[in-house]
Amino acid sequence: MIIDVHVHYGQWLNTSKAEVKTLMAKMDASGIDVSIVNSLKALVEQDPCRGNKEVFEIVCQHPERFIGMASVNPYHGEIAEKE
Repeated sequence: MIIDVHVHYGQWLNTSKAEVKTLMAKMDASGIDVSIVNSLKALVEQDPCRGNKEVFEIVCQHPERFIGMASVNPYHGEIAEKE
């Protein structure tokens, strides 16, 4: 089994279900069975909740292919601590 341990998911502001299918196709082409994903949105937006929720939903939809990793940006201070 091959696991990619660090995959950034999503574009800066909009992601779609098509992106998940594209990512899985690239995983298949590369022989990757499982990817540990985190959200670019969660890192760059002031509030990481939306991006982390996206990762959670992807993992719930495809638990055999993805493991989620929550993201917070420590420069966002109290918001990062709350998340």
